Amino acid sequence: MKLIDKDALVAEIEKLKGQLLRGACSSQISMQTRCKEESYDEVLSFLDTLEVKEVDLDKEIDRVWDDTSDKFFEGCWEEFENIAKHFFELGMAVSKV
Repeated sequence: MKLIDKDALVAEIEKLKGQLLRGACSSQISMQTRCKEESYDEVLSFLDTLEVKEVDLDKEIDRVWDDTSDKFFEGCWEEFENIAKHFFELGMAVSKV
């Protein structure tokens, strides 16, 4: 699964919007340009509503392992880590639907 950096996406949209308007005075801006500008603004407004959470997955896996490792067989760390990552990615995918 791939995630998009919200800040990078916003920066790219703002760059595109700037290129759209660069060099044109207000009397030269076409209806199509105004519509594109409004569309960029609407997308940027929507992105502002998205909540971004930072998660240090490796740190969380270590924390849970430390709290529960006495319940697992010795040497199960890799399986535990793979299962944790699987369900984290599954949760991220489901939350986007």
